[in-house]
Amino acid sequence: VAPVVVFGLAQGENLVLEGERWGYRYAPAVLRAYPFTMGRADAERYVVCIDESWKGLSRTEGLPIFDEAGEPTQMLTDLQRLVSAIEVEVERTRLFGQWLVDNKLLRDMRFDATLSDGQKLSADGFLSIDEDALKQLSDARILEGHRNGAMELVHMQRLSMNNMRRLVERHQARLLEKSTGGQAATQTA
Repeated sequence: VAPVVVFGLAQGENLVLEGERWGYRYAPAVLRAYPFTMGRADAERYVVCIDESWKGLSRTEGLPIFDEAGEPTQMLTDLQRLVSAIEVEVERTRLFGQWLVDNKLLRDMRFDATLSDGQKLSADGFLSIDEDALKQLSDARILEGHRNGAMELVHMQRLSMNNMRRLVERHQARLLEKSTGGQAATQTA
């Protein structure tokens, strides 16, 4: 079980990007760190990796990652801290997913919306918190979830489902923009 982000409501649609710009106030840490990430060198060591094919990468412009002596710059040190923190959160997320599975707190989910013109949209194939199962969770499991941070993540997931409505609004705004030849402005979430 792994978390997913829904970027659109139609096949191949991305309502988060506005041209090449990220259109939401919050950008996930993985995107903020890109083109850098953490890779496992061996069982005990990780290394900072870079996607050298990224078109924003330059060997002549911008901030260097190594100084003239070949030592890491403050930028690389900060990036290493960021990608290390991401790896910690990836493990925390894996444990959270396992906690959800162990406690049978997931159910298949489907999101349906009707646009102002009557067009119907559906998104399915994902899991969500099962509210009934959550209500049946024993006091001991709820306490465990509070202590290990899982209940906080449960509540965050439940709140994030509200973003589906925002995606419908963005979808509808993009349709309007297309039909008016780009004259309608899209609203940033």
